[in-house]
Amino acid sequence: MKTWTHEHLNKIFEAAQQGHEKAREQVCFFLNVVDRNQTEDERQAGQTTESNGLGFNSTDAPFGTSLARQLRTNGRLTDKQMTALIKMIRKYSRQILAQANALEKLKHSELGQTMHNVVDDPLGTLHYVPYWQINRDSIRLGD
Repeated sequence: MKTWTHEHLNKIFEAAQQGHEKAREQVCFFLNVVDRNQTEDERQAGQTTESNGLGFNSTDAPFGTSLARQLRTNGRLTDKQMTALIKMIRKYSRQILAQANALEKLKHSELGQTMHNVVDDPLGTLHYVPYWQINRDSIRLGD
């Protein structure tokens, strides 16, 4: 089983900066991880209200929440927004690593063996169908 490290993340960030599409998709996943670590109230307000070490810091919360909303609504970010996201998201590596390693464990569990929304891609990054694209029909069990 793979253990994710800061080195793995840095390779993804570098590839994303160079315009590699799979790496940019991964950075969008990272945005989703941090956004989902916000409390529901924080997501709704677009600000950080709890000092719990999860989600965006108070400086990044309005912009990060805005990017996450746009991604959920439009399915993409502009190149300028992506550049800003890559710069901002690096500081949330601890949260990203925790989620990536949890997904890696899931992938190797019995449940992970039956869920086809967790796969490896050629970059060696963990890729999954974003939560806003998953519905009951998109999760195939046991085929």
